[in-house]
Amino acid sequence: MRRDGDDVHDDLCSLSREDLEKEVAELREQNAEFRRSQRREEIFQSTVDYAIVATDLDGIITDWNPAAAKIMGWTSSEIIGKSADAFFTPEDRVNNRAFTEMNLALTNGRANDERWHVRKDGSKFWASGEMFVLRDEQDRPRGFVKVLRDRTEQRETGDRLRQSEEQLRTLVEGVETAFAIVEVKFDAGDKPVDYRFLEANPAFELQAGVNLRGKWVTEFAPDLERFWFDTYGHVALTGEPANFESYAKAFARWFDVRALRVGDPAARQIAIFFNDVTSRRDAEARSAATQQLSDRIRDITDTAEIAAVGAEILGTTLDLSVVGFGRVDNQAQTITIERYWTHGAVSGRPKTIHIRDYGNHFDLLAKGEAGGW
Repeated sequence: MRRDGDDVHDDLCSLSREDLEKEVAELREQNAEFRRSQRREEIFQSTVDYAIVATDLDGIITDWNPAAAKIMGWTSSEIIGKSADAFFTPEDRVNNRAFTEMNLALTNGRANDERWHVRKDGSKFWASGEMFVLRDEQDRPRGFVKVLRDRTEQRETGDRLRQSEEQLRTLVEGVETAFAIVEVKFDAGDKPVDYRFLEANPAFELQAGVNLRGKWVTEFAPDLERFWFDTYGHVALTGEPANFESYAKAFARWFDVRALRVGDPAARQIAIFFNDVTSRRDAEARSAATQQLSDRIRDITDTAEIAAVGAEILGTTLDLSVVGFGRVDNQAQTITIERYWTHGAVSGRPKTIHIRDYGNHFDLLAKGEAGGW
């Protein structure tokens, strides 16, 4: 009887060169496959953050890595041989969610998974992952592999963030103060040239008198005062808050404003809180004008001089170009202007005005009501 080594030697000697090369190639492929299999097993066992669960086509668990045991609580010996729906919620088990995922994976090649799952102790965790189809050498399905990660903390953080955002939005939308997030636009020399309203609460339209959400301010007010661009640009560039009251002619309103930079400084965005204070400013202006008129006519007795002082104060207070006081002739329905006050160069000031040329203003004046044109 020959030793085994001799038998192998004789067998090899009896092979042709072609057979020998084929035998060597098969041995190399087997060795390569072994190394690949060994590498897959190393990855499977060493992955610490991702649970990897393998099942057969019926959803019976055939493999379970250490991370799956850590995340879900079952050891591999406890769970292998059981159905994959063991770690699905009772509601998902009733709805055969595990098998729905398998069918989706067979149809689409994979199935996404973002839902609650359960641990061995019954506690829930939010899982994020996918299921893939395992195939044999003939590309036939032979099972599934499910990879998932415990994302409970991120889910809860996201929920808290969404809740905070919703509370903030409710607060912002519920207050009477107008609020807007503004993106300031600069030219190549870092000069502010425009700003766009990215967000605005309902009070914004009420206070500003116009809805500018998503629009550049120059679309509505191409001649807006330079003050607004410079002030908002300074806040966006330096981060220094600004508090001020100013008049915007395009809006025909006075605004009490607080502006501060928000977010990434590179985004050049600011938050604006403001209130329309036009009524208050008008009341203050009327009160100041009344006091000024009282002081200036205290020692004046001439009616024409009193009218002239009144015209000047009225014109200055209301930022008018021309103010005239005159006598009304009810029969002729005319007003004879005795004296004008003007600001700047104004031409074409008629001495006599025919009231009917200006609609029903004569009727209003006859009743002692204010009229203007």
